[in-house]
Amino acid sequence: MDITERKRAEEAAARLAAIVSTSTDAIVSKTLAGIITSWNESAERIFGYTAEEIIHQPILRLIPPELHAEEEQILARLKAGEQVESFETVRVTKDGRRLNVSLTISPIKDSAGKIIGASKIARDITERKRAEEQLRASHDTFRQLVENSPFGIYVVDADFRLAQVGAGAQKVFENVRPLIGRDFAEVLHIIWPEPFASEAIGRFRHTLATGEPYHAPSTVERRHDIGEVEAYDWKIERITLPDGRFGVVCHFYDLSERQRFEAALRESEERLRLATEAAEMFSWECDFQQQTIKWSENTARLLDCTPEALPADLAQSRFFVAPDEAERLAQEFAEFLQQGATHYTQEFRGREAGDQTKYWRAHALVLYDTSGAPLRSVGITQNITRHKQAELSERLLAEMHERNRLAQELHDTVAQALGYLNLKSALTHTLLASGQVETAKANLQELKQVIEETYTDVREEIFYLRAKALSDLSFMELLDRYIDKYRRFYHLDIQLIREADPALFEFSTEATSQLIRTIQEALINIRKHALVNAATIRLGQENGTIRISIEDQGQGFDPAGNQAKNSSFGLQIMRERVESVGGRLEVDTAPGQGTRIVLHYSRH
Repeated sequence: MDITERKRAEEAAARLAAIVSTSTDAIVSKTLAGIITSWNESAERIFGYTAEEIIHQPILRLIPPELHAEEEQILARLKAGEQVESFETVRVTKDGRRLNVSLTISPIKDSAGKIIGASKIARDITERKRAEEQLRASHDTFRQLVENSPFGIYVVDADFRLAQVGAGAQKVFENVRPLIGRDFAEVLHIIWPEPFASEAIGRFRHTLATGEPYHAPSTVERRHDIGEVEAYDWKIERITLPDGRFGVVCHFYDLSERQRFEAALRESEERLRLATEAAEMFSWECDFQQQTIKWSENTARLLDCTPEALPADLAQSRFFVAPDEAERLAQEFAEFLQQGATHYTQEFRGREAGDQTKYWRAHALVLYDTSGAPLRSVGITQNITRHKQAELSERLLAEMHERNRLAQELHDTVAQALGYLNLKSALTHTLLASGQVETAKANLQELKQVIEETYTDVREEIFYLRAKALSDLSFMELLDRYIDKYRRFYHLDIQLIREADPALFEFSTEATSQLIRTIQEALINIRKHALVNAATIRLGQENGTIRISIEDQGQGFDPAGNQAKNSSFGLQIMRERVESVGGRLEVDTAPGQGTRIVLHYSRH
């Protein structure tokens, strides 16, 4: 070799040594037996061994035990003259740390071209692997977030195809099959009509191309596929997908249910407003801790005052109550709170305004804290003036009917009897004057019988009037009293059979009065017409309805005959009495088979 070639060789060797020395990768050479023969500075930095510590040591010191076979395979392939491709593996540092490395292995040949060893270039890729793992975890997290999100979310890829659809978005796309990988423009045209479909496609393409996000807080459209109106709040943004390309993610919230709920709520509130207006009622809320009260919007109109006149101070909340009523209400309410009760109702007279007096009924719910102290109360107050006036009119009408009935009863019984007695007494006087004593005696006996019957009728009417005066007694108490007196006065054996719980026979005052009077009239008919001295009253229940029957084993009558026609007025009065309280009267009779009067009455 001449001097020039040797110089070139030396220069090349120097350059190679410089490259090996300054390389950031670990460059190591080894024999075919796996013994390290060279070790650069980067190898020392990466693995922690100095050249003095590692040269002439087996390469297996850098390889985890489970990968020793990998090294044996590499050496075998090098000896066989095979090429070893670059690969990624794991190596061990001096302090025991494991590194992810990328290895490039090249054979070392002698001047004759014979392979005598190998050089390894090891690049530390631990950070890259960690970054890749983090990126993969991030992509997995993103995928899971998209697929499992309860909210609407889906992803369109760089090819404008639907790439992912979250669980919360599945319902929107339920009529599109196949879905994943479908051209997104085609998907939107299936779901939405024009021009919205094209507008949305344009928005997505613009965001994909420019990265400019878009937000539509309220979109209301009728769907093309199902014909339903739906509302959405949606936003789109550009993102980088796992393949490194851009895509668009759409987040949306389905407002349809909320809008339907809000519409239903508005409708319900409107119905409530109309109902309260029609019922002439207002609402309020009291705070016992703050001693304040809030009124509904329609309160001022119903109380004939301005909104500014409504007090916020709880102590002044009865400003519209008649002065003599306010003290009673305050005392009753204080007793109510002391008992810890929750629901209460009060009726009262309002403060007079001119010549008009209003009546009110308040219903409220009281809430208490854990110690039993009242916190707040909510309630309504209703104008019941018309109801009170109607009650007064009904009472006056009832009194008028009662006076007419009493006049009719007196006319049909006492007045007619007195007229008959007057005629008979005059006739008897004439008979005595003419000496017809026996005939006069017979007339006197007849007069005595008529007087007794008239007395019975008058006593019957007095008992009925007394029963009305005892209106504070219950139905069962009045019935027991009536039966007892009827047994004593008229010697009629009345058997009372209770076939249902007596508690079921707790009626209103009006219902009690009408039902007792109907039973009384039925017993009068038995005494006068049935020709028996016994009767049965049964108190039962049938299909949730009270059933009261008055029965006798008397002569009965033909409902189509003359006797029925003569008694039809009495039966009609009985029927009207029962129907006036929402009941129904039934008559079951036939000649020679007795009579049964049945009263059906529902307590609800």
